[in-house]
Amino acid sequence: MLLLHCHIKAGAKSEEIQNVPGGRLKIRLRAPAIEGRANKALVDFLARQFAVSKRDIQLVRGESSRYKSLAINKPGRLPPALAFKAPWRR
Repeated sequence: MLLLHCHIKAGAKSEEIQNVPGGRLKIRLRAPAIEGRANKALVDFLARQFAVSKRDIQLVRGESSRYKSLAINKPGRLPPALAFKAPWRR
């Protein structure tokens, strides 16, 4: 299981994951933070990024906050923003 701590920016122009070294992941979503639309969009976005079904993603903390913790059960892959690149590899 993978546990992500995220800072969500709802209502953004694009959807993307920004890797913030030593901190939370910043995730930008197009959906507005109204009536749980951003939470639903977050689960949909992460399901595509990690190649899992939506039921494999659980919102652990922060349902009404921009700071969220999510658990992803058996991620199929890591998105490019999270892929570790060893300094000795090019």
